[in-house]
Amino acid sequence: MELRRRSEDRNTSLPGLISHMQTVVEREKAVLARELHDELGGMLVAASMDLAWLEQHVGAGADQTRSEPQAPAEIRRRIARLRETLAGAVNIKRRIIEELRPTLLDNVGLFAALRWLVANTCAHAGIHCDVHVPSPEPHFNPDASIALFRVAQEALAIVMDHEWVRSVTLSLSGTGHLLTLSIAGNGPAASGPVETPVGDSYELATIRHRTGTLGGGVTFSPAPGEVRLSAWIPRERILC
Repeated sequence: MELRRRSEDRNTSLPGLISHMQTVVEREKAVLARELHDELGGMLVAASMDLAWLEQHVGAGADQTRSEPQAPAEIRRRIARLRETLAGAVNIKRRIIEELRPTLLDNVGLFAALRWLVANTCAHAGIHCDVHVPSPEPHFNPDASIALFRVAQEALAIVMDHEWVRSVTLSLSGTGHLLTLSIAGNGPAASGPVETPVGDSYELATIRHRTGTLGGGVTFSPAPGEVRLSAWIPRERILC
């Protein structure tokens, strides 16, 4: 009896433990993103200012009429390479921050963050994308906002895992008391049927847990020429 009770306690507490871990991870991501923005961002700005000073004073781009001698070609080449490296570091910092905690999500809203996510993913893959969201944007509570973004992020990863996908459509719509987030990947009609172990994937399990915590659910619908994942959540659980 005691063993059975302990087993039931573990099973009951597991969803709560997973939710707690997800909350902690999101909080740590937000803290790390702020530190990267403030600390590393400040260092990169200082480095850019020093580089601009060097360019001015060694004559890397100086006017030939100035009294200072023109810097040797090797110095000019190395300064130019340093500027390219610094610009690359700034881009990497920005990308890491956006992946940790999208600034658009906090500063502009969920819909802007979803548009950025889909556009950025499709641009890297060289495929077409569409985003359909209602107007005006509802007032999502902060926890629901990041949860919906992560659901879209993981659903997009599942869809993009199919190499035949040539276009992606994200749509968010409300029907009755439910809000539905759907991501579909489309390709040649002859593609499929889809045979994939995605039903046991970590991404789909995570989506199921996130939506289940909010009282919703998810469906994964592979078919010839299309793969679609839809998550639905009760409005009262996600709106302010």
